[in-house]
This record gives sequence, structure tokens and C-alpha cells, in this order.
Amino acid sequence: MKTLLRAGALALALFLCAPLLAQTLAGAPIKAPAGFLPGMVSYCDDGTGHAIACAPGGGSSPTDTPGSGTINAATSNAVYAVTLNASGTVAFAVSGLTGTTAVLTLEGTNNGTTWAAITAITVPSGATFSTIAADTQFRVNASGRRGIRLRVSTVGTGTITVASNISQATSEMTVDPYNAAFWGSGGAMTVGTAYPYGRSLKANCTATGNVSVTYADGSTDTWVISAAGTTVLPIAVTTVNTSGTTATCTYANLK
Repeated sequence: MKTLLRAGALALALFLCAPLLAQTLAGAPIKAPAGFLPGMVSYCDDGTGHAIACAPGGGSSPTDTPGSGTINAATSNAVYAVTLNASGTVAFAVSGLTGTTAVLTLEGTNNGTTWAAITAITVPSGATFSTIAADTQFRVNASGRRGIRLRVSTVGTGTITVASNISQATSEMTVDPYNAAFWGSGGAMTVGTAYPYGRSLKANCTATGNVSVTYADGSTDTWVISAAGTTVLPIAVTTVNTSGTTATCTYANLK
């Protein structure tokens, strides 16, 4: 009787494992039948001879979550926000902001409650920034964050449109933000007026002298222009200050 039971169990095991054994002998990737390993991860053939985790219902797990919305530029602290969960990067495209005179501040939260300014990377140059005053596209490292938002920190007029894409993948951006070529200008800067900072300050000067600036972190400094013509200062500034500036120049932030 025991011999019959053992023989029956062996026959059942061979019956269940025969498809997997045949796949292995043929050099094909192992693919578990539906329900074969209840409560465990299912694996699927990815077509290259490797086993990959299957999403429910088959296929690989989705990695991107697109979204879109609008912000009223006239409403102080109005936001466009995305909620994150183990995400790698978030890409944004902002349109309708140019000409509104509004400024958006980029903020993140690690606990879902406390928000603070964070830095983004401009596409395609690799320049970094934390405020936005014109239409642009950029991506943000989302690792460890519960949420990211764009908040109206300076009001204007009109409607701003934001498109976003949350990805589980990490950023493929490898551009050196300090050595990459400039890809645009933030426009003319009026002395004494604050602007979103770029990677460098361009000064077209007709008379030499000092240039007093406020850096992106709020600190101040003075640079000396020693020759007329175009000078590019490798500094990220928000303001060319009225007090302390003696050179006769026109200014622009380079992105």
C-alpha cells in the first residue's frame, strides 16, 4: 500500500513538473503556469531568454503615470501637485506662464505635510533652478519624496497649464550643468529687479566698473568689469543690485 502511495505521488509530481522540465531541456525560459505558485511572484518570458516579474493580468509593470492640470496665475499659493510612491523622476512641461508676470516655486515634501523649495534640472541643458517665470520643460529627482508641487509664489494674470509624467526609472540626465553649452537667455535684466537665476550672467558693457550681484542663495558679492565689450560671469544670480554697481552694462541671465 505504501509503495502504491509513493508511486502515485511521484507520478503526480512528474505530471505537474513535466511542462517546466520540457522548457528547461529545450533551453527556453521557465514560465510558471497561472496559479502554480499561489501567493508568490509570477514570472513571464520577456522574449530574451530571461524571466521578469509579471504585472497582474500579464505584461510588465507600468512605469509611467502621466497627468495634467491648470493653475490660476492670479491666485496666491495656487498649486499643481503630484503624489509620489517610490518614484525615480518626475518630468514637467509648463506652458502659458510666459507673459503672465507670475512666478512658480518648485517644492517637495518628504512627509506629505512640510513643503520646502527643491531644485529641478532644465531639459535639455542641465541647468538647475527652483523658481520658474517662463514656459519650460524640466525634470526633478523624486527619490525619497512623497510629493512635488508647483506653487504660485508671485501672482500674475492668466492660466498656466502643467503636464507631468511620474516615472519609476531614475533620471538619465548626464549633462554637466557647469560645462554644457548655453541653450538660451532669460531675457534682459533691469538693474535692481529680481529674476529667476541662470547658470551665468552676461554683461554687455560700454564702461568698466563694479557689478554688485545677489546670488541664488541670497548672498551678495561684487565683480569687477575690467574691459568694455561682452563679459560672461560664471555665476547664478537673481539680481544686479543698484547699490554698488558702477559699470555701464546691459545684463541677461544665460540658461
